[in-house]
Amino acid sequence: AWENALKMVEDVGNLSPDQLKQLLLIKRLILHDLVKMKMKGKKYSDVVNIIDNALLDITIKPLFNEDGGKELMIDYAKALALAPDAGVTDVEKAVNTLRVLIEKENAPGGNRGWADHFSLIMSDVLRDAKSRNMRPRLSAREWYDAARGYCMRGQTCHKKYTELEKENPEQAK
Repeated sequence: AWENALKMVEDVGNLSPDQLKQLLLIKRLILHDLVKMKMKGKKYSDVVNIIDNALLDITIKPLFNEDGGKELMIDYAKALALAPDAGVTDVEKAVNTLRVLIEKENAPGGNRGWADHFSLIMSDVLRDAKSRNMRPRLSAREWYDAARGYCMRGQTCHKKYTELEKENPEQAK
């Protein structure tokens, strides 16, 4: 039903600019909810198709520069790597997608928090690929960003452990 709603939104006649603006907002909300539902239902190939089509739509493409769109790109990268028929090339594409997003966020005017989050997701994607005995061929920069994600994950765990150790030493053991 959500796919039908998304297609119905595309069939517009003569609308005023204000109505087109509202319609674009509705389209973005439908896209966001549809991707989140498909991810929850583990229909990863559907997520990949939906995002691929959205990236080709010039009316929706600006969404991917906003926070909501960045969340969708994270779901896209995860879906590429987690699909049941995913291969090494899919993992490489997911990592490359995240790498491009990291470069955008590290540029002047970008958000360093998003770059760090993309690195964490990249490390998760590679950890999952390793568990499935996949060995993607990545550039040195991609390995560096994934290693930074692993390091941040380790720092977070260490921080939680030290806080727990201070609060309740018996439980920390």
